[in-house]
Amino acid sequence: GGNLPVSAEQIQQVLGGDQLAGIAEKVGLDQGQVSQLVAEHLPGLVDKLTPNGQLPQGEDLLSQGTDLLKGLFRS
Repeated sequence: GGNLPVSAEQIQQVLGGDQLAGIAEKVGLDQGQVSQLVAEHLPGLVDKLTPNGQLPQGEDLLSQGTDLLKGLFRS
């Protein structure tokens, strides 16, 4: 099944203000918008990175996840 949703507040707690501020500055959005976008897309991102609910062997999930998240903020 699908992954459980996360809230923007949970994203803010996990990443912290400094991390969100840095991302927000780079992409030209405020911290609330960044945390909301990440919260909306994180369950789908996890689904894409873990086919059939399993972690693929020998793959760099951090790089793949970072690349997918960067796609959220490209104009």
